[in-house]
Amino acid sequence: MEDLQLIRKIKKDNNQVFPVTFDLDEDFEKNLAFKIFNSLDERNIVESRKFVIRGNSFTIDILVKNINQVANLLINENIKIYGIYVLYEDF
Repeated sequence: MEDLQLIRKIKKDNNQVFPVTFDLDEDFEKNLAFKIFNSLDERNIVESRKFVIRGNSFTIDILVKNINQVANLLINENIKIYGIYVLYEDF
């Protein structure tokens, strides 16, 4: 049960900031993560400077309506996305 994670379902019209985790492929590297975060910050998509990298994923504070913009940026960088979620433990 060590790998059990509870995922929170969020309504798309919610205007609250959430710590959203993007689970990516194993080729994802830290230097690329910082490039992506800086690009999102320049576009005013992130809501705080909090940026957590864990293994092949990163977590940022964003509005629900901005999830698609982040996903599009990752796709444009040829990064495979395996999951997008908000964990109960982080919220």
